[in-house]
Amino acid sequence: MTAQWIPIENDEINQPKAEDIRGVELHVFLSPYDVPQGIRGFYDDDKDRFIVELKYLTDEKLVEEQSEESPEQHVSLLVGKNSGRLYKILIDVRTLEADSVELIVYEMVNEAITQLKSGKPNREKYFNAIDDVFSNKMPELLGDLRKHLTEA
Repeated sequence: MTAQWIPIENDEINQPKAEDIRGVELHVFLSPYDVPQGIRGFYDDDKDRFIVELKYLTDEKLVEEQSEESPEQHVSLLVGKNSGRLYKILIDVRTLEADSVELIVYEMVNEAITQLKSGKPNREKYFNAIDDVFSNKMPELLGDLRKHLTEA
């Protein structure tokens, strides 16, 4: 069963940032296409993974980006082929041997976002906004994971 989308309000993460552009101070926003409209997290029994998805105004073809530094982290990222937007995070929670799986999942998501951000310096504002989304919505996202872990 797939979880319901948790809505994300545009002004929740798309705050104006003052930037000096050629001596003129401008207030810059993210493109509405880069602001997720919703987020959800659920355990997929078929894939045996905890999945976090982001929903945007438009969809596009996805490509997988896996951490080259730490492939043993068991995290896969699906990003937009053209935009580089983060659409899905797949986490192999079976391999996590810890009492606080939720905390480890949160840390893995943060590390994955940081790695994506470091490879795309021109998308820093976007990834900072995505980081804010995860910080604000993580307790709600982990509800299905908690349920799955207590049933297992």
